[in-house]
Amino acid sequence: MKIYRFIPNGKEYTSIALKNGQFWPDGIDFGEVIKMDFNDDLLFGQQPDHSKFERISADLPLPDFPAYDLQLPIVSAKALEILSSDKTLENRAVPITVTGETFYALQPIMNIEKASNPLVQKQSKGLTLASGEVYFYYSRMFDVKKIHGEFFAISDFKPYSDLYLTENLLERTVSAGLTGLEYVELVYDNGPVIPRYPKVNIDTIPYTLRKEMEFTLISRRQMLYMYDWTDFQSRFQQAIADGYIPYEFMVPEYER
Repeated sequence: MKIYRFIPNGKEYTSIALKNGQFWPDGIDFGEVIKMDFNDDLLFGQQPDHSKFERISADLPLPDFPAYDLQLPIVSAKALEILSSDKTLENRAVPITVTGETFYALQPIMNIEKASNPLVQKQSKGLTLASGEVYFYYSRMFDVKKIHGEFFAISDFKPYSDLYLTENLLERTVSAGLTGLEYVELVYDNGPVIPRYPKVNIDTIPYTLRKEMEFTLISRRQMLYMYDWTDFQSRFQQAIADGYIPYEFMVPEYER
């Protein structure tokens, strides 16, 4: 069985951004732990709208899986139809608009508190902080019997989990001609597979959308679990320099 880490393509297609407010639209639930107000409109008596997104570039096409967030997948109506056979996603699609076009945000945390965790921590390897806490897994062992959906999260780092998809789901999206998943990472092929990227000078790492997406997801873990900020920042930069976390959309080499 093959498992991939969810990485939407923000290189050959336009990415999207929320016009205002919290990063998730109303109807998506990330749990009580992060129910906080991200919107200043409430201070002025205005009702915030968390469902309107916009294209970043008018020159690039919108894919079926637009790049927005590594934690919150956005999909087209065509992609939603393909995904609808995954019963774990039933009633978890929230309509949104992207510059007037209808897309759907998918609830990524599927009863994560109740579900058994498919990630086998003791047989996985991760990048650690000075305190010894793992803040990012780069070698993942899965107990496939505990995977109860083709598009799933793990309970590690909840609610800021990485998202994963099975080979069955990827094959169906590719055969249907869906776009936007060209840079998913193979992370399991009947055993852990490690995606490794070119090493880069730590002093010349550029700002890119991919780096921002990776940093945003992991920095939310930092805020929730109160990692030491200076330690976290330096180790994140070093992880990019060492090729464990990419700064750009690129196809990795794989190690076992």
